[in-house]
Parts: sequence; C-alpha cells; structure tokens
Amino acid sequence: MSQTIVSPFVPEIITPTSKEGSGNSGRTVGVLFSPHTSNHSMSQYLDFAATKGNPRLVMPDEFRGDLDLLIITGGADLSATNKAFLGRKLSYQHGKTDPHIEFFRTFLLDSYIEHKIPIFGICLGFQLLAAHFGSKMYAHIDGHDVNTGLHMIKSKNHEYKVNTSHHQAVSILGSDLEAVAFSGAGCVNNVECVEAFKHKTLPIAGVQHHPERMYNLLSSSTFKQTGSLVGDLITHELINEIMSKNAKGN
Repeated sequence: MSQTIVSPFVPEIITPTSKEGSGNSGRTVGVLFSPHTSNHSMSQYLDFAATKGNPRLVMPDEFRGDLDLLIITGGADLSATNKAFLGRKLSYQHGKTDPHIEFFRTFLLDSYIEHKIPIFGICLGFQLLAAHFGSKMYAHIDGHDVNTGLHMIKSKNHEYKVNTSHHQAVSILGSDLEAVAFSGAGCVNNVECVEAFKHKTLPIAGVQHHPERMYNLLSSSTFKQTGSLVGDLITHELINEIMSKNAKGN
C-alpha cells in the first residue's frame, strides 16, 4: 500500500467534541480523510460520527477491516471522466476533483464493499457510491449550491427540510440501488433528482445533503431526538438500517 498521507489538520481534529456516542462505545466509525477537507468541516464529520460510535480518521490509502461504519464525506466534484457522465452533457462549471478521494474510489472502495463493511456517503460520497453502482449524473444543476439554504426533499411517506450544497446530482439511479428520497419536480427540466438511496442487498446508503452540519438542530417537523442522535430522521434511519444489516450478516 502507498505511504500514509500526512496532513497538518490531523493533530487538531483527532478528538471530536461531541459526547453523544457513549451509548455506541463498542462501535468504530471511520471518517474518510482528505487533506483537501478543511479543519472545520472534518471536525463536523467527526462529531457526527461520534453519535454512532468511536470515531477515527481513515486515510484514503488505508483499509480498515475493523470498522462498523465508514463515512465517505463531501468535498470536491466527481471526476468528469467518471462513467456516470458518459453520454451526458458536461459543463464548464465542472469543478476540481480531489485526488485523494479519487485514489480511494479507484483502489480501496471495492475492498470495503467486498468485506461488507457498512458505508454511508454524504454529498460527494453519495455521488461516488451512486456512480460506482451504475447511476447516471448531471454535471451541473442550478439552485442547489446554497450553503445557508434549506429545501424540501420527500420520501414515500414524509417530507424533510434539509440543507443543500451541491451542483452535481444523480439523475438515473443504478439498478442495484433503491431511491429513498427525491428533491421533487423542478430539479432539472421538471424531473426529480435522487436525494437519498440505499443498496438493495449490501449495507450501503447515502444522502445528498450534509447531516453533519445539522445534526444538533431541532424542529418539530423535520428533526427529532432519536436515541443518541439529534438530527434529520432520514439519515438516522438509513445508518441504523445498514449497520443492522451488517450485524445480522444479511
């Protein structure tokens, strides 16, 4: 394996500030690290991971078979060379990619999938997993890259108000994946965009929004206290489902 990546961010963020993970102390939750992710953002991911177990950073060139959950974080754009964009119109607004995350996607992701380690993708992580399982994507959409904004997404039985901070989106989901939530009509040419999915058989799921930025918010209609997690219900349910699936050996 290649040399471990060293970043000046690591010493500052190795210990999360959240104490909510005490009820899940027997679990180890990995957060995929990239030196391109800011100190503040990585601290939020670690605090979020602490609500599900003992958080630890996972390097992009590292395989950890002892994880109970791996979180693939948000970040830069998915590479324009990704097969998810084949036959799709590319955009001059296609931004930079993260070489560390691309390394992980190319050389490590399959190992985690083969060992059936639960994987949860956030934003870029959501798109990366969707593309891996044959989904098609839009290279650019308008109106969703609003760091301070909220919008409604809907599942089969509920609506949720979540943040939105992305400009690429899943248009057609791969056949092995099941859509759990949509952005509603009007995403692109009045077509719904997928906002959350889960794999039909493997312990894999993801959301397009950023739950790590909102897990400590409360709203009677959108968020609720559920066990040790205060956050958006759809994320809580998906993570619990994939971790339970792995524990049962399904």
